Amino acid sequence: DRDDGQAADSGAGQGAGGGPADGPQPPGSSTSPEEILDEAARHLRQNAGRPGAAAAAAAAAGARRAGCAREAERILGATDPHGILGIPRGATIEQARSSYKSLVKRHDAARGIIHKSPPEREKSNLIMAKINCAFEAFKTARAPRP
Repeated sequence: DRDDGQAADSGAGQGAGGGPADGPQPPGSSTSPEEILDEAARHLRQNAGRPGAAAAAAAAAGARRAGCAREAERILGATDPHGILGIPRGATIEQARSSYKSLVKRHDAARGIIHKSPPEREKSNLIMAKINCAFEAFKTARAPRP
């Protein structure tokens, strides 16, 4: 049997104290800057030996950019709403809306605007205009006629 004094002493630094024994803290918890720096340093030490981790991340980012560039060229070269939105001829309004939303997320003209040169901004504006016009044309063509 333990008395109250021993139980309190044996639990010091654990549990609700926020110490390292508690594991990772949830976002927004009160963590000191020193603890954050220690955690970051530990993370860097653990991942320092992984060969090619940075190169793999850079390659993945490059592939995403290349895919986005190919998609932009497809959009600029297309002339019909289906081609611009990348949907089949018999697509439903839900399919068109889903495609429209994903294209807008990827090609939003204001996204990363401070990193774009004036010609890149102009190209982004043109792509967004084509996407918007294509979706409006698709909705108009699918609208019930009186």
